[in-house]
Amino acid sequence: MSSSFPSLAHTPRAFPLPSIAEDTLHYALHIAPSVNTDESALAVLISDYVQSLLVQPWLWNKDGWELKAGVGAVSQAGDAKKLEGRMRVGDAVDDEWLVVWLLREVSKKWKDLVIR
Repeated sequence: MSSSFPSLAHTPRAFPLPSIAEDTLHYALHIAPSVNTDESALAVLISDYVQSLLVQPWLWNKDGWELKAGVGAVSQAGDAKKLEGRMRVGDAVDDEWLVVWLLREVSKKWKDLVIR
């Protein structure tokens, strides 16, 4: 079957496919090394701020806002600290743009973060 459908063949690709689903939004907030704070506490502060920006109760299409300490976020010599979030948005482009706006507002309040 894969011979008639080249896209199904398991061959190495020049550009690897994304590791998250197409309808999933992934965001990462990188914390500057100069900031000496607990990642989990910062995640709670940012999430509370985000909730304060939304009309309550806010209804998301699929998944709600989440933010947690990233894998390997424990700061050791030279290791970067980060927070991560992931949400399924489905066909709700409005949810995607709302998260972009929320991240923009977070970046205004916490200027030591780099958001990707």
